[in-house]
Amino acid sequence: MVIDAHMKGQSGKPHRFISGTLASIDNAKSQMTLSTSGGEKNFKLKPESRMFRDITIGAQVTIELNEKGEVIDIHKDKQ
Repeated sequence: MVIDAHMKGQSGKPHRFISGTLASIDNAKSQMTLSTSGGEKNFKLKPESRMFRDITIGAQVTIELNEKGEVIDIHKDKQ
């Protein structure tokens, strides 16, 4: 599934990756909260990316943010 695409010749800002503990996911509000070393931070979920049901609250994760700051992917960190 393509979640992020750019027209040929156009480049977006690089994606950012942030790691922390998953504090909450609210699919109704398209929002998630991640607890990081810098405190709790809220992120907007890109509507097409609401596929995080198998990741539980309290899990150590790394999220990928697009150039708009929306979460487009989340991975459970290996411990």
